[in-house]
Amino acid sequence: MDIAILSVSLNVHSTSRIAEEAQAAGHYVELIDHTKCSVKLGDGKPQIYLGDENVTNEFDAIIPRIGAKVTRHGAAIVKQFEMNNVFSTARSLGITRARNKVRTLQIMARKGIPIPDTVFSINPDNIEEQIKLLGGLLLLSSYRKVPKA
Repeated sequence: MDIAILSVSLNVHSTSRIAEEAQAAGHYVELIDHTKCSVKLGDGKPQIYLGDENVTNEFDAIIPRIGAKVTRHGAAIVKQFEMNNVFSTARSLGITRARNKVRTLQIMARKGIPIPDTVFSINPDNIEEQIKLLGGLLLLSSYRKVPKA
């Protein structure tokens, strides 16, 4: 199987380990720096380019390793591979949703997955009410031993 790892570098330990294991399993693996990819839209089927090389149909699967600073662009590249029927280990929608922690918690709560009590607000004027919603302040001394003087 021909696999592209979408990452900015193989110097990232987790990315290099994924590449090593895929190669050990007999797969061809290529690092594709998704930040250097472009999507050409217009006449015909959309194409994915790495520089001037068309990589649209070069891979059977992709493994996205999209950094937080380039989520939108990375997710767009992943989406284009998906639209060209390339298998992805992480879907573009999942990547985008996972970057929004409140949205992730909302989805988990809707699906009945237990989450810690959480308050989301941008209003600093009612911080005391927000703390009360979470059960109030806990005394630090009840959670650690304070040395006696």
